[in-house]
Amino acid sequence: MKLLTLAISAYNMQEYLGKCLDSVTRPDIPDTLEVIIVNDGSKDKTSEIAHQYEKRFNSIVRVIDKENGHYGSCINKALEVATGKYFRPLDADDWMNTDALVSLLSLLENNDNDLIVTTHTNYLDNNRVNHIKIPDSIIVNKQYDLNTLDFQKEKIDCFLKMHTMTYKTSILKNMSLKLSTGISYTDSEYCMFPLDKANSVIFYDLDLYQYNLSREGQTMQQSIITKSVKPFYLISMKMIDYFIKNYDRNNCVVRSNQRCFMRLVIYFFFRAALIFSEGTEDTKKMLSSLMNQIAQNKELKDDILSLRYRKVPFVYIWYKFKIRILYYFPKFLLY
Repeated sequence: MKLLTLAISAYNMQEYLGKCLDSVTRPDIPDTLEVIIVNDGSKDKTSEIAHQYEKRFNSIVRVIDKENGHYGSCINKALEVATGKYFRPLDADDWMNTDALVSLLSLLENNDNDLIVTTHTNYLDNNRVNHIKIPDSIIVNKQYDLNTLDFQKEKIDCFLKMHTMTYKTSILKNMSLKLSTGISYTDSEYCMFPLDKANSVIFYDLDLYQYNLSREGQTMQQSIITKSVKPFYLISMKMIDYFIKNYDRNNCVVRSNQRCFMRLVIYFFFRAALIFSEGTEDTKKMLSSLMNQIAQNKELKDDILSLRYRKVPFVYIWYKFKIRILYYFPKFLLY
């Protein structure tokens, strides 16, 4: 029986894929692991490398070649064929702590929680490393009820992200989870959408995910984020729509937890649109459309307008006065 499916989205990752796959195919890794590599129409040797590993580790590794559709389409394709009890993404330029992966697979043998949370390490430029720890407010190896666990109150709202979250596969399949295709940053959808379908969560002090933030062109680099107005807009609209449609069926704690994921994506949109964009007509239309969508729900509206970045209320200023910060505030103070 497969206990865990790792979905690896790979586009032109020949330089990084070997390290990623080495971390999940070490000889002591049991065949309760399933690794699905989705080659997203790569033009380099990504597919060739993936198939080499599939041939060597055919009890664990499976390769799917498809036309380019970006990150979300790869996760969708992997989820369709996943057989593991649990499911999580792994980017091809990142890797797993193999010791932690072996330990997690052992723990999953007697686990039935809906959500598994582990820790991760960020690898930054100039050889800087940042180990992310579980907040002290959380007791590890303890089961929590997601209907009562308040992420903000327990100070875990900034800790929870794709790199730390592993969902039960049946939850994702039963809700027919489909991430947006053709754009980046859809990992936020993976985090938020299943949240109101899950009931239990457990935290393990395992430094599982190794997150490479130093690669040139990595989507979380400032230069890339500030040019991604439309992707952030589309994902924000989809998340807001989901939140509003399911508002009445979720209690205040679940809604607050959902907003933790929404807030970050919406913030990135406003930051890119109000501070760094050129203020085109398309950007103005997206700003107006998003705010109209937010205004449909008072709880969401009040939350978004409280956004701050280094005490600069740029969203509020635009909402009240339609003034973009780009020409009125030094950019270097916003980093």
